Amino acid sequence: VLAVRMEPGSNRTDADELQRRALVDSFVRLEGIGDRLIHAWTAERELSIALGSPVPAQAAPATDQDTMCWHIRWHFRGLGLAEPVIGISRPVFRLAGLRQGLSESLEALACHDPQDASPVIHHVDIIVARTDPGDYEEIETALLGLVQTGAGDGFITLLQPWFAALRQQDAPLGWIQGLAMNLVMSALRAGSRVAGEPG
Repeated sequence: VLAVRMEPGSNRTDADELQRRALVDSFVRLEGIGDRLIHAWTAERELSIALGSPVPAQAAPATDQDTMCWHIRWHFRGLGLAEPVIGISRPVFRLAGLRQGLSESLEALACHDPQDASPVIHHVDIIVARTDPGDYEEIETALLGLVQTGAGDGFITLLQPWFAALRQQDAPLGWIQGLAMNLVMSALRAGSRVAGEPG
């Protein structure tokens, strides 16, 4: 799963919409790749792409990822626009894992440093602490219920294990950052579900 985050555009909504359509049309027509894509706009300037593999039960070839990233970057260069930042998840081997893939691609985006020479970040290259992904689903559901009911005291009980984990001695900085990022991502997704809007 690739997450593509573009620089804020102009206030001309029509021009932005045309640019979004042109971007999608450009890579959908990529020979040998375009017919293996699923895409969705998760925000006005944020596009998610699931790149399927030509071989069942195998990850999409790294060359296909490179081709997609190269094509997207050059699309923006050709328009004289700033290159977008691209986050790439670890391989997902079943449809039920697409949600996890999207989370990982967004986590990779969040770890991008503007000083980095490359705007492409692979999730496998960052340190993110996570427990069983099912725990995140439970936490988000619980957060959603607390937000809807306004039961503020419940947050302390819900988040206590997270803060207890952060108090562990000699925890590496990357591990702490990853744990905190997963908590923030869960809160953002819960908030999005309340608002009824992605992102």
